[in-house]
Amino acid sequence: MANPPHNVFRDDVVSRAKLLKRLKLDLDVEANPIESKFSSSLMDLMQREEAAVAQGRHEFVENASRKVMNGLCAETNKHCGLQSASNQSRWRKLFEEQSEERQQMFHESFTAAGVAYNDRSRRGAGGARRGEQSLEEAFEAEEERLELDAFINYGKYETFNLDNAFGLQLARVDAEWAVYEQQMVNDYESQKAAILGKKGRGGGARGYVEARGNWKSKEKQSRLFNTAPVFSPEGGLGRGGGAHNAELQHLENVFSKAKDRISHQKKNAIRWIKRQEARMKIQVEHTMGDRRVIYPCLLKEKDDFERFFDQVASMGAEKKNGKKKAEDVVAGGGGGLSVSKKKLAGKFRDAVDVDTEDSSEVDTSRDLATYKQTP
Repeated sequence: MANPPHNVFRDDVVSRAKLLKRLKLDLDVEANPIESKFSSSLMDLMQREEAAVAQGRHEFVENASRKVMNGLCAETNKHCGLQSASNQSRWRKLFEEQSEERQQMFHESFTAAGVAYNDRSRRGAGGARRGEQSLEEAFEAEEERLELDAFINYGKYETFNLDNAFGLQLARVDAEWAVYEQQMVNDYESQKAAILGKKGRGGGARGYVEARGNWKSKEKQSRLFNTAPVFSPEGGLGRGGGAHNAELQHLENVFSKAKDRISHQKKNAIRWIKRQEARMKIQVEHTMGDRRVIYPCLLKEKDDFERFFDQVASMGAEKKNGKKKAEDVVAGGGGGLSVSKKKLAGKFRDAVDVDTEDSSEVDTSRDLATYKQTP
């Protein structure tokens, strides 16, 4: 999702219709993505890999898993690239349209007051100041700054979140497999002691419960959101039989095979976790591409409004005509955006230090003439 921060649009001069258009586009991009599916060759390779895992063909699995990982990343990158290119084109078009409408409003507002609007003036030109910020304005400015920071640094923050989420999943795998391996060792030593006529240790199940620590049970975990499939070690030692030497040899063989089996199960669990992590990070990378296109548009919009208010404030330097011209700008705007006249008039009065006790000339009972809205 590349939804621009709302605070950028909080200013009263930004029409609600413009904000709704941006939200509508963001929703449409999110709800109607380009259809994605893996290629038939990748699907076939994944099926063969899964069959090889079930058959214990570990060498084939190792080779196939590398190809699957490369294929997943390549196809995910290709799909996200196409989606991002489409998104960026739509966002550019919308911001260009709104920029033209914004400039039209500025020019028509100043023209109605008999003043030329300079859309290329430097910020703060004219030496006029709009006064110190109120506490509320300072709070909103800081909130806007933080939202813009979160917007453009989304990739850094989201990558940090993913690193932690998948790091915890890998730690969970290590913890569960370590517990299971200890359970197997306990069972092995217990059975070996029984064969040799010694007292077995037992206590395997208790050791599992204690070692599990703060991790949730598999039943609970399966009902929680997971970024990758929930894996658990499966299979155990079983029981030996026969004469002592034969039993011991059989127990050793079973123990060795069990260790090998759960070792490969652990590798398989880690593979799927890392694949999901790689795919999600690719998505984050392309989402950042969308945001890099939107961010300069947001800064330009903010700069346009600051320049507009700076020029209104500069009217205050003209002691004789400052009040009249500022009010004319408020009252005379013609097409483009639907503006809250009462609040905008207040901003202008603050900017040029207009005496609010003598503001009867400004009609604040209704909005500025409603500009035509782009459908």
